[in-house]
Amino acid sequence: MALGNATVIGFMTDWLDPGYQQIVLHGAVAGARERNFKLIAYVTNSPFGTPLQVSSTHRLVGPGCVEGLVIMAPSLCWGTPEDQERVLQPLSSIAKCFVSTENPLSSSILVDNQSGLRLVIQHLIRDHHLRRLAFVRGPEFNVEAEQRLNCFRSLLSEAGLNVDEKLILPGDFSPRSGASAVDMLLKERQVAIASVDGIVAANDSMAMGVMEALAARGIRVPKDVAVTGFDDWTDARFLRAPLTTARQPLFEQGKLAVRALTEHMRSGEPQRHVMRTELVVRRSCGCSGGMERYSEVQPDSVRNITTFDAAMLRVRQSLLSDLTRMGRGGLGMLGAGWELRLVSSLVEELKARSSDSFRMEFEGMLQKLMESGADPVTFHEFVSLFWRNLVPCCSADPELRSRLEVCLDDARCATAAAVQRQQGAALVNHRNKAFAFMSACAVVSEVASLEQLGRVLEDHASEMGITHLDLALYPQDQQTEDAVRVLTYSGGHTRRLSSPIRARDLPNIVLREQDTLQGILVTTLELQGETLGLIATNLGAGDGQLFHPIRTALGTALMGIRLRERLQHHGG
Repeated sequence: MALGNATVIGFMTDWLDPGYQQIVLHGAVAGARERNFKLIAYVTNSPFGTPLQVSSTHRLVGPGCVEGLVIMAPSLCWGTPEDQERVLQPLSSIAKCFVSTENPLSSSILVDNQSGLRLVIQHLIRDHHLRRLAFVRGPEFNVEAEQRLNCFRSLLSEAGLNVDEKLILPGDFSPRSGASAVDMLLKERQVAIASVDGIVAANDSMAMGVMEALAARGIRVPKDVAVTGFDDWTDARFLRAPLTTARQPLFEQGKLAVRALTEHMRSGEPQRHVMRTELVVRRSCGCSGGMERYSEVQPDSVRNITTFDAAMLRVRQSLLSDLTRMGRGGLGMLGAGWELRLVSSLVEELKARSSDSFRMEFEGMLQKLMESGADPVTFHEFVSLFWRNLVPCCSADPELRSRLEVCLDDARCATAAAVQRQQGAALVNHRNKAFAFMSACAVVSEVASLEQLGRVLEDHASEMGITHLDLALYPQDQQTEDAVRVLTYSGGHTRRLSSPIRARDLPNIVLREQDTLQGILVTTLELQGETLGLIATNLGAGDGQLFHPIRTALGTALMGIRLRERLQHHGG
């Protein structure tokens, strides 16, 4: 659908997990912004682990609402093909791009699950000599979960290792299922942890649950058992034993999905893209020193080259290009040519032309990054990149390699200290914001009327990250095509309305009236089996991961208002 000069596209997801869906959504928003598109994010709130059904939010999407639709695989993963067809059939005339799953008539953005998991398994077997591996699988009917399980089986067979079915454990991509898998392994199946070398989880979320359950039993990772994941969530690097995992480019998936959808809408031809994954090695697998490294430490480009200078000539340009890519366009505060300055200063220090040129350059850039409020974790990636590319360049000179290791270890420590300072400040800020947010949600849930809700929003919306909110109610608490728009909050002020609308038109009405909004989040409000209404909020409401408590607080408020109205009517 075109809204003025802007095309409107949709983004459908079941949830807004901060480590996965939210990052992909951020990428899709960036892709939409580049094309001057507006984006409507439909959050279906499908209960985790329950059979897929056509939800009340699914019914808000249809022809005339959006011109194209990006669909996240988790919003379909609990359904059989027949269940999925029931959800998708009303959307048959809309161009679609699926993320992490395929549909024959639609575009798709896929991840190379096999190569990513292959790198993980090969690292455990080849570098750590592990033989008896357990696997926590993902949910049934999920294509990626099946691919990762099949890959695990085939890789063990290729390595001449037996696949013990007692070590194949059920999971559903949640931390709780990872913890449950440990219970099943040790209690129900009576497997001694000493007989297991490593536990491979099909995603980071389950790996974190595995590690928590092991820690609760006094089982140490990686000393007693190795643990790995898949995805490389932001939290993976901050665990007690930072998680070795396969990284998939989540933000880039969202951007590429919008690009593929745009081409599909233009040409009518479905697009298909497969994105690379890469191994990120940390401490949970047993690698020591905390130095992240990637899958290949001996690039073909420097193999059989005996001098540092000759090897550097081979890797210099790719090293600079990788630094630029890792910067993701967000390091303008470092000035033009920062990549060359960083590499040159390291070479100068390695060749003993300067005693501390790299340290000064690295720490100076790190300080500028911190002052800008950006995430210093990117510098950990830089250290890993230098390690991967330059250690092979020093293979013929032990003294040079020793100097390199000292330089990179100092850089890693400086980055870790910066991350720690930032995390400390963020923790204090988060604690204050969380208290304000919970207090605001509590006040919202206790309102006695729509008028009071409007006043509460004026006082507390900013504490919940809300800059815009529209509310429409269904008649008699039953979802129909029609609804009544009853309240709109924007710019710090609330207006009460009583405007009959077609429910699925609310998002486009809001975007038409609020032309500064890049996009909005849309979901229905449900409580105790009743569908009360729907809301449209700014994309940053609740900072993404807190969107669901906002939805619950509003649903509770509406249920309370309706209950009071019924009691008053009954009393009258």
